[in-house]
Amino acid sequence: MSIECDDVSGLTPTPRSILDTNGKSGKSMVEFLSYLDACTLEQRPDCIIWECVSKLDSFRQSNVQERGTDVVKETSAQRGYITEFEKMQLIVVLWAFSGGQDFSIPQSRGRTYGISIKTNGGLDTVSQAALTKKLESAWEFVGRCKLKWTEPLFMLWERTRSHDCRDENSQEIGNKRKNKKKIEDEGTGKKWPSMHTKFKDQHGIDDADLCCKQLMWLKEQLQTLQLPKREVEGAMLTFAALRKQRQQDIVLKGVLYVCNIGDSITRMRWKTTHHCVLPRKRYLYLTEGTVFINPGKQFLFALQGLSPAELYGLQHRLSCTECQDLLGNAFTSNVIAAVALAALLFVLPGK
Repeated sequence: MSIECDDVSGLTPTPRSILDTNGKSGKSMVEFLSYLDACTLEQRPDCIIWECVSKLDSFRQSNVQERGTDVVKETSAQRGYITEFEKMQLIVVLWAFSGGQDFSIPQSRGRTYGISIKTNGGLDTVSQAALTKKLESAWEFVGRCKLKWTEPLFMLWERTRSHDCRDENSQEIGNKRKNKKKIEDEGTGKKWPSMHTKFKDQHGIDDADLCCKQLMWLKEQLQTLQLPKREVEGAMLTFAALRKQRQQDIVLKGVLYVCNIGDSITRMRWKTTHHCVLPRKRYLYLTEGTVFINPGKQFLFALQGLSPAELYGLQHRLSCTECQDLLGNAFTSNVIAAVALAALLFVLPGK
């Protein structure tokens, strides 16, 4: 059960309870609870896998005043399930937090996963302890599936390049950006110029910082991409801030940097671990000798743990935008596979 993240995410301007049907998160949760209510206890699933953004396991102190995992635990208990919680660096219910990096994927995609187990009626202390032990065993298994090594983003890009056709995809995105660039550059009353000025002041960036050899090269490369002025300036300023922080040129050989240029400058960051891939978001990539906005379809699938052999040609039937929309709403395959296998081995009846 994937709880819609729209009203739970830390980025939402309108946080709501996961039981508030005025929001997408609450609607998805309440609809699932209604499904359970329409079933007898015997008809209900023997176990449930839950998934949402990591914020679900945080106490939200705005107008919501709730911890989402506590709400799931309480509402599932009312319907005959035991739900235990556990904070892990990535994911039965025992809850655990999972990020792609724990499973060798260079993407900051923190999620909260959970597993519920059906009680089949009243429980004494011994029976409850036995079911809780199953959940604990499942999470121990998930922990053993984690890897100590994370593939560098540059290496992932290098091994997927032969499966991708960037020229075709770049044209697809570039055509859409021309109109946006014109609108942004000619528009008035924008907030971003004052935000960029404030950013420069906060980070002590002056003209000398922006006119160094590395920044001038970056500016030339960005101009070839026909990006909106806001994105070009934001990329320049945030890169200058990174360079100023390190007090030297940024090493680009054998390294792939990515910047979330679709966000405001307060959220833009140059990183060597990919930002959480989201639908319709724009990302800028930088390595030695090249700057580009579209790394290719297979690169996007690889960030969710999917190889060309596992796609059966799916990537060839989708546009780059469609791939990003699909994967922005998808599970990370390595993580969900580990959780699903743990449920099959340790939670389902007879195991």
